Amino acid sequence: MRPTRILSPSRFAMCRSLFKHPARAMWNLAFMRHYTKSLELELSGGQVVRLQRPYLSHWFWDHVLTPNSCARLQDRQLRFRIGNTDFDLPVSDEAISTATAVGQHLPSATSVTWDEGLIRIAIADQQVVVRAGSMTDWYVANEILVHDEYSLASLPSNLDTVVDCGANIGVFSACVGARARRVVLLEPVADNLRLARKNLELAGVREKASFEEAALGADSAGTLTLKVYKDAQGNNSALADHKDRFGESEEIRVPTISIEDLFRKHDVDVCDLLKCDIEGGEYDAFENVPESVLARIQRIRMEYHLFDSPDLQERFKNLRKRLEGSGFRVAATDPLTPDGKPSGVTYLAATRIPDEALVMPTGQSL
Repeated sequence: MRPTRILSPSRFAMCRSLFKHPARAMWNLAFMRHYTKSLELELSGGQVVRLQRPYLSHWFWDHVLTPNSCARLQDRQLRFRIGNTDFDLPVSDEAISTATAVGQHLPSATSVTWDEGLIRIAIADQQVVVRAGSMTDWYVANEILVHDEYSLASLPSNLDTVVDCGANIGVFSACVGARARRVVLLEPVADNLRLARKNLELAGVREKASFEEAALGADSAGTLTLKVYKDAQGNNSALADHKDRFGESEEIRVPTISIEDLFRKHDVDVCDLLKCDIEGGEYDAFENVPESVLARIQRIRMEYHLFDSPDLQERFKNLRKRLEGSGFRVAATDPLTPDGKPSGVTYLAATRIPDEALVMPTGQSL
């Protein structure tokens, strides 16, 4: 820590406007990065900021305590600006933690506000809500709104029926809804569906949507055990155990439904687009779908999963062969980099439409 940073008049002026004990707050924020303890700072309005992880103090110091942030307390809210993003959040560790994730990973956001216990993020002309403190909600928003993982920009604007398997918090459906006559969302976790409904309302496409609270599976006769991660619900899975990354999970039993029965229940005669991100469940679902049902799907956008499993690698090869044998043109990203390391991008696009380009997340047509 350079002395000039501690003695910065502009930072001290910002501390005076925010904290009841500005000198103490400035000192603690500057040096907390050297410790692992949590930090409590009393604001001038009487609230207490609890920074439970050192990296929050780094972010607060580097981004909020600057003249350009225009940070201020108003109506028990902390309001500040970072780059082109306006933040308006209650003083809480969870809210500030989510703001750091947005600031780091969604710099194109124009505003971040509090919405009945959720964080509302505006990016361009799209608004979505995420859970405060979630590790994966913002990641899902980043994948779809910023990186266009499912290549929505390449799709026609007059889709009929879209089926979203593994809808999570509904960001994909909220975005594709403007291009479709209707959207069917399949998601086994009730709290994810709660946010999905909210996100479709924000997008103005709620009336186009129907919902199914179940997991996609080989059949509709049973249930499966799903590992649910409180702060990482984009990684809920029946196959993989992510406790090393996301901590302990809660196991819940959820009903399964097959593609055939999902189509029958929601009167899907032709599916213009099926999006699938179901954390490894894609193999059971597609290996068992009848050819007569598969023939009704025109396009597929899928995030496929290998989980370092030789068995899943073989099943993926068979899945690709099955799709190609059904008349799809298929393109998929390589799960390994040239030096043999996981690429982090495992994406498949398929279409039956003649002359339609297959556009991958990188923007490359294959």
